[in-house]
Amino acid sequence: METTSSIHRLIGSVKRYLHLQRDFVMLTLAEKLTVLLTVLLAGGIVLLLAALVLIFASLAVGAQLGEWTGSLALGYGIVAFFYLLVGIVVWLNRKRWIANPIAGFLATLLVDDEVKD
Repeated sequence: METTSSIHRLIGSVKRYLHLQRDFVMLTLAEKLTVLLTVLLAGGIVLLLAALVLIFASLAVGAQLGEWTGSLALGYGIVAFFYLLVGIVVWLNRKRWIANPIAGFLATLLVDDEVKD
């Protein structure tokens, strides 16, 4: 009789442990998803605002260059050429400047805190 009671208590304890582990994993997942979505949303807003600033600044620089060179088309062409050069430099360094930092951020975010200790 005692053995049966001990086995039932052990089974009950294992079920409770597994339920608590599942809850812990779900809470950890929710926390990490919240951080990830917050970073994505904030980054998206900052990127949108930066793009607007860049557009208007480019228009101003292009107009000023057009005034200096005597040709509005040449002024905007110089700005476009500048962006072409920047695009080439970013493309050549995409792994170092974009892929590696994103991979590092995701690895830091997704690695369990207990493993780091």
